[in-house]
Amino acid sequence: MQLDEWRSKALFIDGVCSAVKPANFHITSWFIGNINNSQIDAIVSNIDRLIEHSDLRRFDVHLNDLLYWSKPKIVCAVPSQPPESLSMGQVFSQKVCKQAGVIAQGNSSVYKPHVTLYRKVKSDSLISPLFMPEVRCWVTQLHLFESVAGNNGVQYIPRFSFTLPSGLSEREQLKQGLQPQ
Repeated sequence: MQLDEWRSKALFIDGVCSAVKPANFHITSWFIGNINNSQIDAIVSNIDRLIEHSDLRRFDVHLNDLLYWSKPKIVCAVPSQPPESLSMGQVFSQKVCKQAGVIAQGNSSVYKPHVTLYRKVKSDSLISPLFMPEVRCWVTQLHLFESVAGNNGVQYIPRFSFTLPSGLSEREQLKQGLQPQ
């Protein structure tokens, strides 16, 4: 995984903190909170229908900056200029939840797309990276994750996955090395 390789070569944190496992790297579009099985079913049934009728397509995210957030005490990789599609994904996720009758918890009014690299970081333990990340991620799917707390920290388990339409012709997909739909 490119982001983990960059982290191991360029980013050093002095002190006690928790490195997020690469299997847990993700960009949250909307935090739902605790929901029951019938709410999950309602969300899942809405997603396929809404994807078909939305402008949300596969997109590229360029993670090229680093932030420290003191309140959650995390270090994260972020796009310096988030693509509009990330905001569209967030709005799409809100709409899916609303139509499923699910009221999401804990979302701030300002969407801040990011990939958490370290948790439990104290501000005085930050060391500037040797070089900034230059990682491109091609987003082809949305996932509904369940976060499960365990002895080794939180694990994010994908419960449902939804493929985004490409918005490209089959020829364009092949030129970009993508699998045609």
